[in-house]
Amino acid sequence: MRCRIFSSGGRPALLIALCLSSGSLSAAAMPAPVQQTIGRIVSKHVLIRIPQEREWLGQDAISELETCYVYMDKTTGGSLPARVLVNLSWDEPVSEVNPAEATITIGMNNPAAAANSRRYLLHRAATEMARLGLLKLSKGAAERADSRFLLEGMVEILACEYEHSSRSLDAAWVRCHFMDRMEALSLSALASWERFSGGRMDQRAASPGITFLLTCREASNRDRLLKLFEGMGSKTLADSLAAAFKSSAAALESMWLQKVRGYPVTGDSAGSPDEDAPKLERTELDPEAGAPGQTLRIRLTIRDRSSDLSPDTVFFEDVGSGLVLNAQVQPEAVRRDAYFRLLVPQDGKPGRHEYRVIAVDESGNVRIWQGIYPVNSK
Repeated sequence: MRCRIFSSGGRPALLIALCLSSGSLSAAAMPAPVQQTIGRIVSKHVLIRIPQEREWLGQDAISELETCYVYMDKTTGGSLPARVLVNLSWDEPVSEVNPAEATITIGMNNPAAAANSRRYLLHRAATEMARLGLLKLSKGAAERADSRFLLEGMVEILACEYEHSSRSLDAAWVRCHFMDRMEALSLSALASWERFSGGRMDQRAASPGITFLLTCREASNRDRLLKLFEGMGSKTLADSLAAAFKSSAAALESMWLQKVRGYPVTGDSAGSPDEDAPKLERTELDPEAGAPGQTLRIRLTIRDRSSDLSPDTVFFEDVGSGLVLNAQVQPEAVRRDAYFRLLVPQDGKPGRHEYRVIAVDESGNVRIWQGIYPVNSK
């Protein structure tokens, strides 16, 4: 039983070319994997396997990983194995857990890891220890297709609470607000996990689970969340929800979507230091003014110092019409530019039309930029 974590591209929208000018979205910019002998660093409950040439990172992190183990073991009701092996691999861009072997593999061949290897390692270790504990607690049932969104959401909640960064969870509400406006949010959509996530395991994919569980916790209490996972081993998801929260899945879904739709997206918020947040450097329109029935292209250059901004968590909102789009990745482009394409309606009124661009990165930073696109008469 394995869970793999990775990021991929986005979905079609308005042709805004999004250039992440510091920190490519592609792992191609990463240094070549280091083929070295493996060292071991040990604490009471954690064993790190790491290339000897990078032992400094393991030595620096081992105390924190031990503290994280103790927290996650207590939080998941003593579900973690007595010893967890943490493999650090610079050959792999993905992370995985193997409950049967009490093993976590953290893929360090990732742009975000290159930007800040220690922070990336500690966050990934926290999420994967939480995942390992929840899989043990649920007897593996949390990995079922219909329950998977809850597993991913709870993993992020526990990791952020451990890191005292729960404020970054606010970004999940922003993502879900716009996903819902694009009609991409419902329990039925989330039941087909691979289709919904596209095989990705980033915070965009985790956001519905985060917001759903926070809604349920607000309506009951914190202990009910662990009861939910504990009951999954012997019940269907609907029965597990009913037993944990004394309410039907349909009623919980209605309450959740109501909160998502009412969430105010009005300003910037910070999940990490300001210097790591996305920054807009340039905007270009092609043509400079659109016309009814014509495709308007907008190009943005965004600096992403922390290399953790995905194109499909950059949203375009046409303020007048309420239309919401997000970016399409062009994988053949050297810089992995992302594009949006906006078709000006045939009945579009000439004049200046306001839009907003909302960027949400993996650290929980939300940045909102306003702009104008002109529309000429035919």
